[in-house]
Amino acid sequence: MPAHETANTATLPEVFLEVVDPRGDHREVVVTQSPFLIGRGTDGGNHLQLDDKRISRSCAALVHTNGEFRLEDRGQRLGIFVNQEKISTRALSDGDIISFGATGTIQLIFHRSRTEKALPLILSRLEHAATLEAGSRDLRQLSLLLEATSLLQSQMPLEEILAAMVDRAITITDADRGLLLEGDTLTQLRPVFARQRGALPLKTSSVGPSQTAIAHAIARRTSVVEGDVALAEEAIRNAVSVVGQQLRAVIAIPLLSRASLDFATPDAEATTGELLGVLYLDSRRPAAFSGLERQILDALAHEAASILDNT
Repeated sequence: MPAHETANTATLPEVFLEVVDPRGDHREVVVTQSPFLIGRGTDGGNHLQLDDKRISRSCAALVHTNGEFRLEDRGQRLGIFVNQEKISTRALSDGDIISFGATGTIQLIFHRSRTEKALPLILSRLEHAATLEAGSRDLRQLSLLLEATSLLQSQMPLEEILAAMVDRAITITDADRGLLLEGDTLTQLRPVFARQRGALPLKTSSVGPSQTAIAHAIARRTSVVEGDVALAEEAIRNAVSVVGQQLRAVIAIPLLSRASLDFATPDAEATTGELLGVLYLDSRRPAAFSGLERQILDALAHEAASILDNT
């Protein structure tokens, strides 16, 4: 850090950086001091170390001054961006999205409050960022997510809300089928309902989900997103349900309760969240998902989990 700076922890407000990797995995890191240094590896005393060669060793810093947190570019060779706007320094607001000048790399989300409370702010900033490329596929996906979020405020019956959210997940992923399962263990998962392309109902008995993908998602407490099963790990690629149904894309997202999570532990969500169910989607066509689409899908799953968690 520059010679004039000294670490300050005495009166630092509690804030978090949500780290989102290109696979859609999330963890939260508490900002413990100012300046809080961000970069690749341990060089320069980085407090948040990001494992991506496109991120510079001396990358950025969060500095608390005059009651606000400012993000400073400290040498990121591809630039620092907040909500897709390049900055040299910027005061951060709750839900701001930080990226590092390359597609498909790690992103950070700044939180003054717990992640689930900041979701509407994150979505509004994502929507603003997407308008920078008007007419893009990402904007359409964001609109679908915002519609799904607004359903939570509606007076629709619970089952209709969940069905509508699964419909939007199908549209976002361009899947053929979607299945919502509820329960707390792999052997006790109960299909709630199934949907198919075109927002049409489907008999749950007609969907034979990949139990291998679901088991992996539950065991790892993180999403399994295989856009092309032919390139997936052997266990999923050779699963009976995948081969028998000629599936090419498989998605299984664990729906985890956030009420019991310890947010001071970076991997809390991946290990301790109570399993509420699984959102499962598949297709006979391969698919490709951008980092933003994975974030959108993950946020949609969080919304579905919040519904199940409050029933």
